[in-house]
Amino acid sequence: MLPILSSRDFYNTNGCRDLLFNTQESCLTIPQIQDLLADNDLVFVGFHSFAGGVLQNFRNMFPLDSSLYDLAHWQQFELQHPNCFAQMYRFHCQKPI
Repeated sequence: MLPILSSRDFYNTNGCRDLLFNTQESCLTIPQIQDLLADNDLVFVGFHSFAGGVLQNFRNMFPLDSSLYDLAHWQQFELQHPNCFAQMYRFHCQKPI
């Protein structure tokens, strides 16, 4: 099955429009997000809205990363679990304190 067919967004008009035809959306990788944050003097403060089991699998893979803020770890994790961000990256960032 094509990965796009497993997306809930594919099966409704607004979701499909956003998923396939969004003119303002950019596809970024985790390293590109890291560069974007660095270029704009922002600090990554975490992903959110994961499917079940993602955080536990991440913690199993990186038991010493209790903050969950290491984007290099998330990049490694995504390479091992390519569907963990199937919807999109949802994250928070902030200016350094």
